[in-house]
Amino acid sequence: MEKKIIFLKYMYITIISFILPLYLTYSMFIENLKDSLNVFSTFSPISKIERIEIVYNKKGEWWYLLSGGFNTGNYGYVSSKNLFVKGKRGFNIILFSNKGIEIKTFDTHKFQEESQKMVEFIQKLPDSCVGIIYVKDEASNNLTPSLQNVLNSLGADISLKNKYRWSYVFIFEKRKKYFHKIFEATSPDKAFLIKLKV
Repeated sequence: MEKKIIFLKYMYITIISFILPLYLTYSMFIENLKDSLNVFSTFSPISKIERIEIVYNKKGEWWYLLSGGFNTGNYGYVSSKNLFVKGKRGFNIILFSNKGIEIKTFDTHKFQEESQKMVEFIQKLPDSCVGIIYVKDEASNNLTPSLQNVLNSLGADISLKNKYRWSYVFIFEKRKKYFHKIFEATSPDKAFLIKLKV
């Protein structure tokens, strides 16, 4: 009887410490996948969606980006085969490099200091990388001239100054000290759905 109780306790501990976390992780992955499919198949009727396909690396992985300002659906989603990211208000950055994938958000709508933090982040980019910068909700309110200058140094031509709640997407590559613009777009009345192979 005592051995049976010890065995049951051992099984309980095993389930709690090992099997349950695996189940929860799997469940979260499935739910994220469902959310991803829903996001990219069903859109708000109040906004227009411009669909764009970009093949930058033929051997790369397909990524899907849905970005829209507050007035165009307030979208901010990025999805791949193994990852689903819900963006937050402001500038969202996804960086691909030899170190892996890095995700950052800078709320330049509410906080001016976020502009400086974004400047410092961009100034420390690795020599070889591809970056996606997109806006969810709003990012122009506290966009400083220094941040705009840094974005321009990456190859961006569009300024979000006085473009309150506009959609914005900027995709770039850095090779050593040189930057190359892959794609850039902004709009007051439509969101962007981008299929990108990178």
